[in-house]
Amino acid sequence: MINTNSFIALNVVDKYCLHNLQELSKLRNEYLSKLSKLFVYNS
Repeated sequence: MINTNSFIALNVVDKYCLHNLQELSKLRNEYLSKLSKLFVYNS
């Protein structure tokens, strides 16, 4: 049985991870678009 404090803590961690995942995918998309532009310039 989980007490409410650990449940709330889990929720906070989940939200934090979700936010970080969104940031990461944004960074990844920017990186990929820069990479593809580089490839376009080089070809």
